[in-house]
Amino acid sequence: MEADIVALNQQIAVLEQQRGGMAQHFFTKLLSDQLLFRRANGKVMGKADFLKSLRAPSPFTQYSVEQLEMAQLAEVEKRVMVTLLMRTED
Repeated sequence: MEADIVALNQQIAVLEQQRGGMAQHFFTKLLSDQLLFRRANGKVMGKADFLKSLRAPSPFTQYSVEQLEMAQLAEVEKRVMVTLLMRTED
């Protein structure tokens, strides 16, 4: 399962950089409506804000996933918490 999570997060980085309709569809289906995450600038985003941000061109030329860690959430079935460092270049 861990290899699948790593591969999925690599795919997320690629699609976030590509943007467009395919990325919108992928993230709409993949992400929980309760998604919350914190960007490096400190801004907390939910799914709707994230999907909205994909409409604009990416501010970065490259994304890479590093230091990925995951933890199974016992209180929420079929969910994991993923912590990672997303390195970008502009």
